[in-house]
Amino acid sequence: MRERAVRVLDEPALSAAFGDALGPPLWLVADERLEAPDVLAYHTSETSWDGDLPADARLVGDVAPLGASPLDGPRSLAGRIVLYSLGHRRAIATIDLDALAREQG
Repeated sequence: MRERAVRVLDEPALSAAFGDALGPPLWLVADERLEAPDVLAYHTSETSWDGDLPADARLVGDVAPLGASPLDGPRSLAGRIVLYSLGHRRAIATIDLDALAREQG
């Protein structure tokens, strides 16, 4: 999984990779320790992001402060992953899954 990971964010420093057919559909890898406390990952079908957690957002997992975190969700993930910090009570970043899929080929 790590060898297929693509850097998706610089702040926080995260990479992502789509899993294989038997494992979780998506992995996030914190390349450096996350500064934000208690980060959760939500999936949304929204293609744009205005900084808030979208109404259709569905929790797909928690993000470890360092290392790999498997995310639960449908095999055909599209749209966005929104990272939300419970400690800060706000969304801190978003990952465009369509762009990730294009980059991973």
